[in-house]
Amino acid sequence: MMFSCILQAEKLGKLTYPDLFLSFQLIERFFVSLKEVFIVHGAWTIFWREMVKYKRRMMTLFVTIVQPVLWILLFGVALGSTIPEKEGSISYVNFLIPGIIGLSILFSSLFASFNVLLDKEFGLTKEILMSPTSRNQAMVGYSLSGLAKSLIQAFAVLLLGVFLIVSGSEKLVLFGEGEGFFDTFIWFLTFVLIIVIFSFGFLFMAMAIAARMTSHGALQALTTMLTLPLFFASEALYPSREFPFWLAIIAKINPLTYCVRVLQISLLGYDFRYGDNPPFHYEFADIVTGFIMVGLFTLIMFYLAIKSFQKIKLF
Repeated sequence: MMFSCILQAEKLGKLTYPDLFLSFQLIERFFVSLKEVFIVHGAWTIFWREMVKYKRRMMTLFVTIVQPVLWILLFGVALGSTIPEKEGSISYVNFLIPGIIGLSILFSSLFASFNVLLDKEFGLTKEILMSPTSRNQAMVGYSLSGLAKSLIQAFAVLLLGVFLIVSGSEKLVLFGEGEGFFDTFIWFLTFVLIIVIFSFGFLFMAMAIAARMTSHGALQALTTMLTLPLFFASEALYPSREFPFWLAIIAKINPLTYCVRVLQISLLGYDFRYGDNPPFHYEFADIVTGFIMVGLFTLIMFYLAIKSFQKIKLF
């Protein structure tokens, strides 16, 4: 309507420079309002606060990076030395990298719930919710900070894996050995996108849990009870085709299985094998299935997180 008035005034020859200046001011105000709608200031503030805390607590940053390193060294190097290698196969370390990346994201995302519970206990959540920041914005802010930490861990694991592979004089298999820059870039985007969706899924789960919890002990017990079964009942350490029937069923509904599978394809390609184990053969449909399953899980957790934050109980 505003633009039509300007055009009509221009046709009638009644548009003066002050009127034009005022019209551009109205246009500018419109876009500023639009920006305020789509840029969530409260979520960004909470995100920035959490990242400053993360940077200042050097021990937390150290543990965040060292934990996946220990998993690679203990499982990849130690256990991998017992697996015989054959010509044309990759090392167990190479096979393990996607699984450890998935594990790091899982742990980092679920343990983000402790930050929410601490803020509830010390009254910071009450102050946040008394401000113009909405509950949904607070949830998004906490989740974005958790996503940033997950990406830091994922790339730390990837860099360590590359170092171990190169130092072991093994051929580096990375992002499907794309024939050109475009192929490598597509695999890299696939790698990052599945990490983002998967991390958000468990971050939303962590937010939903923390919003209803009042005890650190109960939260820690519940988090540990969730992480270990999810990790071991997936393809992070070994292929699920070797599982007994009941465990294979659990693996098929486990979102970590699909995340690790997409990570394996994006890093190692559609066809690979490690040691003297049977080869893996994947197709494009496996990538689509992985994104669908992880995406559905994330949407469900997002809905539960919103409902839980609307009923959050403050100390």
